[in-house]
Amino acid sequence: GFRKACRGLPMRVLSINGNSTGRLAFAMGGDCLVALVKGTNLKRPQAYGHLGDWPIKGLVTGLPAGRYCDVAQLAVRFEQGVKSCPKEVVVGEDGEVTSGTVLEGDLLAIYTGARLSDDREKPKRLRGEP
Repeated sequence: GFRKACRGLPMRVLSINGNSTGRLAFAMGGDCLVALVKGTNLKRPQAYGHLGDWPIKGLVTGLPAGRYCDVAQLAVRFEQGVKSCPKEVVVGEDGEVTSGTVLEGDLLAIYTGARLSDDREKPKRLRGEP
């Protein structure tokens, strides 16, 4: 899975339109990407308030083009040949995200081993997915 594929790869911090407090994205090698948004604790409010969801369109990842499954959202291990996923991220030919969002208080994790098949005729679904 993700940990085995990304362990030990060189890490670099990525940014989109400069640095935003509470939002962080980093890549490991050209194979893995993690992005996260700090949540809001209503019992101990911070000065930054709600950050909201983070549309990561335009984030340059270095990953190969394709549709990726956000493995952080899965309750089961990702299986090769899967054609759909509860939450997907699309990376363009230039390695830039063309579609994807990190929800406030959550994280996103994609890697080359969780690239979704482009053959959409008969989708293979993950166990437990409707």
